[in-house]
Amino acid sequence: MRPLKLKIKVDALDHYIYRGYIYIVLSDSGVIRVSLNEVYNYLINKYPNFSGVITLAYRRNNFWNTDAAKCFLSIKEVKDALMRVWEDVSENVLFEVDINDLKSQIIVKGLTGEVLDIDIYADNLLLGCTDGFYSVQLDHSLTFPKKKKLKLSKKFDAKIYKIASAYGNSVLSLGNDGLVAADILTNKIVKDNLVRENVSFASTWTAAGGLMNYSAVNDFQFIGNKVQRSKKTPEKFNIEQFDANFKDFRALIPEQEMIASQIKLGFNNREHQFYVMSDGSIFRSEVKVKSATISKLKPILSTQVKFDYATLGNPISGTMVADQPIIEFDDKLILINNNDQFIIEDEGVVSMHSYPRSTHFKDVLSVTTDESVNIHAISVFGYEPDRLFFPPHNYPFM
Repeated sequence: MRPLKLKIKVDALDHYIYRGYIYIVLSDSGVIRVSLNEVYNYLINKYPNFSGVITLAYRRNNFWNTDAAKCFLSIKEVKDALMRVWEDVSENVLFEVDINDLKSQIIVKGLTGEVLDIDIYADNLLLGCTDGFYSVQLDHSLTFPKKKKLKLSKKFDAKIYKIASAYGNSVLSLGNDGLVAADILTNKIVKDNLVRENVSFASTWTAAGGLMNYSAVNDFQFIGNKVQRSKKTPEKFNIEQFDANFKDFRALIPEQEMIASQIKLGFNNREHQFYVMSDGSIFRSEVKVKSATISKLKPILSTQVKFDYATLGNPISGTMVADQPIIEFDDKLILINNNDQFIIEDEGVVSMHSYPRSTHFKDVLSVTTDESVNIHAISVFGYEPDRLFFPPHNYPFM
């Protein structure tokens, strides 16, 4: 089932959703923020016949993960009616708002370098730019005190391609200059050379404080970090030592080394690594942090559902939202839902963000294009996770 789409018309480089606000990096590298409540209220006034859909899809997106919703959707007639409404709206309605019709607050201005990535962690706005790594301590009051200015601090002097934050730290991808870690709480650079191979264009955290570093879209390494668990809350921990265990992708699955040349794209979430293959198929494996290994690969899609690279071009990046793969190609963004492929963006994607640790936005994908920032509400009640993974087929590396 297609997601619902909310389009904010704005000339932007990037964006990030955090604590009920959307932070937008403008084309001049200035940063503004807009209250999402204001966006929703504007849309409800503009599209009064869809006020309930807007509320459930966006304002109360977390409702679908509650016990009440599970009970509610267990009634077949109710679920079927909701699915019909969702399908009709997703296929026929585009919710639109212009940034000039919304109140915004200036957060950052006067940057000299271009912003390449944005992240927000522990109330810190983090910017990876062509000339360095910057941070701003955010104020979440409804209106900023008129005399209070937010302080922009430069933390690191290098070109920052990507930022990934968790466990009290941000890891910064510096391209051919490697990967470094910045302690957000103390504002110190932890280590000036984290990855031994010295190449990093992106990285993503795994469970238990591990990292997948991407030196290319189809070449990656696992970095195991030593963690220290909290005595009061054992499920929480901090990074005690970076790079305690390092393995190249080929060493992770030595018995399947032959598949390396067949991978066109790799990406991961906390639990799994995903592989888009040269024949158009997608596989996954479980990331086992303690042993620094990954499990045997399993196909995600049936053998009849494959990407057509002649039509779509090459895969560029991927993510998972509501356990559904979303793959970026040269000028399209594809969502896989119950073995169906849906084109949810039919133009080039500048950036995209998912929010797996968020309560309210875990089923949302947000995308920057050349003319807008688009927020996709991913359908969860029409999705059957049991249909996603299939038993192994006769692949040469299975």
